[in-house]
Amino acid sequence: MRKLLVICAILPLFIAGCSRNPEAAKKAYLKSGEKYFEKHEYARASIQFRKALQQDPKFAEAEYRLGLADVQLHLFQDAFREFNRAVALDPKHVDARLQLAQLDYAAGQLEDARQQLLPVLELEPKNAQALTLRGGVELAAKNYALALTDFQSVEALNPKAAGPLDHMGGVYALQKNFPQAEQEYRKAISLDPHAVLSSINLANVYAVQHKLADAETTLRAAISANPQSIEASLSLAALYARTARIDQADKVLVELRNQTKSSSAAELAIGNFYSQAGDPAKAEAVFSELVSREPKNNDFTKRLIRVQLDRKEFSAAEKTNAALLKNAKNDPDARLFGARILLSQQKTSDAITELQSLVHDVPDLAPAQQVLAAAYVQQGDINRGMATLKDLLQHSPDYQPALAYMADLSFQQQDAKTSLVYADHALALNPAQRNVRLTRASDHLLLGDYSGADQDLQLLAKGNANDPAVLERLGVLSLLKKQYGEAEAKLEQSLSANSSYTPALKDLVQMYFLQGKKDKAVARIQQQIERAPQQTEFYELLGNVEFDQKNYAGAEQAYRAALQKDPNFYFPYSRLAILEENAGKLPEALADAQKAVDKNPRYSLAYITLGEIHERMGQLDKAKATYKQALAKDPNNAAAMNNLAWIYCEHGGNLDEALSLAQQAKSVIPDNPNVSDTLGWIEYRKGLYASAAKDLHDAVKGNPQSSTAQYHLGMALSKDGRYAEAKLVLQRALELKIPDQQAQEVKQQLKDISSRSL
Repeated sequence: MRKLLVICAILPLFIAGCSRNPEAAKKAYLKSGEKYFEKHEYARASIQFRKALQQDPKFAEAEYRLGLADVQLHLFQDAFREFNRAVALDPKHVDARLQLAQLDYAAGQLEDARQQLLPVLELEPKNAQALTLRGGVELAAKNYALALTDFQSVEALNPKAAGPLDHMGGVYALQKNFPQAEQEYRKAISLDPHAVLSSINLANVYAVQHKLADAETTLRAAISANPQSIEASLSLAALYARTARIDQADKVLVELRNQTKSSSAAELAIGNFYSQAGDPAKAEAVFSELVSREPKNNDFTKRLIRVQLDRKEFSAAEKTNAALLKNAKNDPDARLFGARILLSQQKTSDAITELQSLVHDVPDLAPAQQVLAAAYVQQGDINRGMATLKDLLQHSPDYQPALAYMADLSFQQQDAKTSLVYADHALALNPAQRNVRLTRASDHLLLGDYSGADQDLQLLAKGNANDPAVLERLGVLSLLKKQYGEAEAKLEQSLSANSSYTPALKDLVQMYFLQGKKDKAVARIQQQIERAPQQTEFYELLGNVEFDQKNYAGAEQAYRAALQKDPNFYFPYSRLAILEENAGKLPEALADAQKAVDKNPRYSLAYITLGEIHERMGQLDKAKATYKQALAKDPNNAAAMNNLAWIYCEHGGNLDEALSLAQQAKSVIPDNPNVSDTLGWIEYRKGLYASAAKDLHDAVKGNPQSSTAQYHLGMALSKDGRYAEAKLVLQRALELKIPDQQAQEVKQQLKDISSRSL
């Protein structure tokens, strides 16, 4: 106890003595910070370096060291500022300039990086780090000759180092001078068998040339020399995965576990590998084990949640996320996961509220803006979703997920030209994005650019010849060319690769319809149902085909079979409601339409069916409420606008409001005869006879067999004083057998026209 008191008494004297000697104090703080830095305690190191600067604000070395700590803490803007201050205080501070050049290079500011390296190389022409970095800058700028010169200079400075040779191999590989690249990589490996990166690069060069056996041999040699190398083992596993040798990939990873004694670093890499290889079940198992091993490691927990969300295991994700929130209450990633879980539960409004708050709190969190855009789309507001993505891309123009999503949404909107712009940008950043390239192939198909589509699809097929989506698109390409035999072969290959792949079966059905082979279409769907009886969409497809063929009993049977497989499948309820409505079974139709709405509140067409059934049952208030619900879900739902306008027109509503709704519906679907009829009749009711006649003429043109449209047009023409035209149209209405009440009105109108002609 006495010794402790002595130490405590001496310590304040030491600090006081240092404070009276700023030079000694700043050096002591600098040394203390360096010790913390060596122990990877970067936050504490940062505090000590700042204390050194308090003693001497012009202490360049402390500014430099503070910048290094900021880099480790991922405070890159702060680090940039610290390094700049160090250079301002000491223009000959080579290490600070190198750090600035490195930051500029990482940010793609190549010219700024060059400018930082010039004074370094003037001071130290043989600085290997500066020459290597400048070579990297020139390589990024595609100045291959200049890059090669710098790397050769580095090699001359240290002929026994593998690094310069590896860099030179990279230059030759980018120039597609593969023999020279192989030579440089092999020289690097001969100098240093532990140069794992050179072995991986050499294997990649072999793989590009389809020399897979050589690539495999190279990686196995690297693993033999470096049995604990995570990178070498993962590269070999990836090679096996790309060539559909999954069992061998698993064996490589088992051996990696043995060599590393299942270290957390190795397990993390293996989990990431399975995630990227499209095996989320194995990835989840790995991350679950890591979380159980280190429950307070938030990074492991987050990776597990991402996999659970990707696997649509929302209950498990919610439970895991609750544990994460205990460790990190306001963690942005945890809040984002929570919003994604809300979306999975169809709590779209709640998710949007949470995401808007998160974006406000963390405006630079690009994934949050991405998910917010998806939430708007889920809510039915695709325009707002796309606007959110555009805003995100203004601040982060190279954010690949947003580019990919914009390409996909633009394609869904049938805007292939815009989709191509986003797809091209995304692929320029990362050519290996399968889904984006698939979208671009679809863009080409939509634009009729069959050569462009084929180029993308053949490139995708090289990576995986049995990819069902690629085979399906190749089938569509042949179908569009009317090469039916080739189309059928590709589509059948797609279904062989994945017996549950609905797009391929839909395309086959379409092809049979184009060929007039409707019976074959039904038989082929039934055959595929036998092969994949759990795929509910096949029953839906069968129901739709039977419905189209007016085999309503067969359609009903198919829809009910779909619901037996999946009672939460909303679409069959909607179609059953239509069948029951047509059969006059209104209570049953009402019940099924309501189920469709309950199962998927975003499915706006179900509201239309429900509203129409309410109308037929005379429940006009409920019908109006239902159409308003549809418009709340989808503000551009023309059917809801049209039907609501008709109720207002025919049942004592506000004609001005009815007119506004009908005009909006017409702007959304201008060629729909029913909408034109509604608009024209409302204009007739308001005494706008000339406008009414114009819109009602569109209605008759679109549906000349409609007695109601003929009746409406004839009445409007008569009121507009166009009696000769009105007479012909009204007579046509009678021929089409309009209801008795309307027929009496038409006959009276014809008498009036005849009396006027007398």
